[in-house]
Amino acid sequence: MNQESPATSMAHSTASVKKQMPSKENLILALIQVENISELVKDNQYYGFMSSHLLPIKFELERQLSLLKNK
Repeated sequence: MNQESPATSMAHSTASVKKQMPSKENLILALIQVENISELVKDNQYYGFMSSHLLPIKFELERQLSLLKNK
């Protein structure tokens, strides 16, 4: 029996989707989520580690948002 995990199944389905820039609203919502996560883990002893992984995501979302604003 060869069952795929949900993550594997999701990866296969998203790989076949045509690549396109997310909407401005989606990027803004994603930025808000990253900020919320950062706020939620602020008191965690591993905040520095988590923050070092969240910041690149935040910067990439901001970069993509700026590309949409420049159109």
